[in-house]
Amino acid sequence: MTTAGRFRPVPVERFEGEGWRGMKAVVTCGFSNENGFHAAGGECLTAVLSDGRRAVLVDSDHLHGRDPGLEHAVAGLRFTEQEQER
Repeated sequence: MTTAGRFRPVPVERFEGEGWRGMKAVVTCGFSNENGFHAAGGECLTAVLSDGRRAVLVDSDHLHGRDPGLEHAVAGLRFTEQEQER
């Protein structure tokens, strides 16, 4: 369960791609101003992925809500090996 986002905790989903594993959750997001919280953002994606040495944190911008393009990009993420300088 995650405590990120507004309101109640939501389930975390485990998922994996080419050479990595991760966890993601869809949380309620929006913005706050002098009038309080506004759920205009709808749902946002929060995810963390790791290949065991490096990690990536993904958090949608909380202004435009859940973005299917971002979810597609996360699913296709690849960690690449870099040659060390000698």
